[in-house]
Amino acid sequence: MDPVRSFSSAKEEKPQLGWFEWLKGWYHLVLETFFEKYWSRHLPNPLPLPPLDGITSIVTGSTSGIGLEIARQLAEAGAHVVMAMDPVRSFSSAKEEKPQLGWFGWLKGWYHLVLETFFEKYWSRHLPNPLPLPPLDGITSIVTGSTSGIGLEIAKQLAEAGAHVVMAVIDTNLAYKLVQKWQAKLRNTSSTKILNIDVMELNLSSLESIARFADTWNSKNKPLNILINNAGIFSMGKPQTFSTDGYEMHMHVNFLAPSLLSLLLLPSLKTGSPSRIVNVNSLMHAIGFVDTRDLNFDKVFVQMWQRDLPRIIQIAFQVAPFLYTAQEGSRSILYAAVYNEIWQYCDKLKAEEWPICPYVACNCKTMIRSKEAQNLEVSRFVWKTTLDTIGFPNDAVDLLLSGKKIQWQ
Repeated sequence: MDPVRSFSSAKEEKPQLGWFEWLKGWYHLVLETFFEKYWSRHLPNPLPLPPLDGITSIVTGSTSGIGLEIARQLAEAGAHVVMAMDPVRSFSSAKEEKPQLGWFGWLKGWYHLVLETFFEKYWSRHLPNPLPLPPLDGITSIVTGSTSGIGLEIAKQLAEAGAHVVMAVIDTNLAYKLVQKWQAKLRNTSSTKILNIDVMELNLSSLESIARFADTWNSKNKPLNILINNAGIFSMGKPQTFSTDGYEMHMHVNFLAPSLLSLLLLPSLKTGSPSRIVNVNSLMHAIGFVDTRDLNFDKVFVQMWQRDLPRIIQIAFQVAPFLYTAQEGSRSILYAAVYNEIWQYCDKLKAEEWPICPYVACNCKTMIRSKEAQNLEVSRFVWKTTLDTIGFPNDAVDLLLSGKKIQWQ
């Protein structure tokens, strides 16, 4: 399950934002997005400032973006400026390149995102719910974040299909209770099947916990056929937090953690070959980009667009009736994890010498990723930076597949 709890209480109350307020908020948000330049056309750029001699100002997040401009212009006007930066340095390089996502790419991404949000149920109306799975006896799968939501459905359905499922979670007590509940439900249907489920502790907000988990599993000398990196956090409406390892929590849990886990489990995945690694993602990637100057999100949280918009989306996800249930949402992940059509598509990509993994959409069909996701130069940069961050050599994959052990740093 997600290592970061919601800041709300456990009280199960429905969100208070009604449809009218939700639509009104989106109306104003879209208007500002497209007309902010027009509305502020009367303002000079830059804004003229009065003399600020004798004035002292502290500016947080002042090494890029809006914060950088604020600090520079205040200083030029004569103020004493204190640039208050996060003590945790970004693990990206100091490469001063602007993000590459242009207006066309951004609008195109939003177009597809809005379409999927409102029409995902319609587009996947041909899919049965739940998705029928082939017999999975003899298959071992590790599922992270499997005590709630989509991860819970994935673990349960894989186990019911006969797979040996390892629930990699932070709350092991809850996981054991779920296993007992699932087994009791099977007994009530007069089934004699015994679910083959193990529970192992894994805290994705700690690199040490990830390494310990991988060491424990690899020491069993058992094959691993499927790794499903499902766990993640989406808490943009909350204050920015950092992991104990010093990385922004979203970057740590959603990227660094599954990257390290996947690398460390390569020996077991090789033993279980042909094996699969399924990374749970979303079409939100279509409006994203890689800022090579700030992979650790040191400054992004001071910008309203990156903080308040996801908050609106979070509320919308809770009140909108047209969105997937957890069971419906699990279908594309299960399809990617066990259906043979994925192998055929991988072979096609390999034949085209295209080093991009398949992306499975909500309707269980493969689709083209965003242009940014296909940027090989950025991909190589992210890959190299990731290895440097966790202290792995450039040939880490070859070393791990050859059976050598690498210590993360």
